[in-house]
Formats: sequence, C-alpha cells, structure tokens
Amino acid sequence: MLEKYNIKDLEEYRGEKKKNSFCEKKDNTIRSLQEVEHFLCNWKKALKAIKLYHILK
Repeated sequence: MLEKYNIKDLEEYRGEKKKNSFCEKKDNTIRSLQEVEHFLCNWKKALKAIKLYHILK
C-alpha cells in the first residue's frame, strides 16, 4: 500500500541538510564573488605575461 510522505521526512531520510539561513547564503555569495574577482585579476596578469612573452620571443 502506498503511504503519503512529507517532503521534510524524505529529506531527513536521505540525510540531506536543512536549508541554510539567509545570512549563510549571503556570506557564501559574497565569498564566491570575491573568489571570482581574485581569479579574474590573476587571469588578466597571466594574459599580459603571455602577450609579453610572445612579443619578446
């Protein structure tokens, strides 16, 4: 016989984490944006170095 399950019960059964609070999501978003910004700055420096290498080659 089929039983009706609550979605929260299924999440707990599967071992899924409870949803994060708004503050945690905000902090994670800010941290991710800072990591992307850092990566892009380093990428620009790497491209400049490659271009300089090709010019001096």
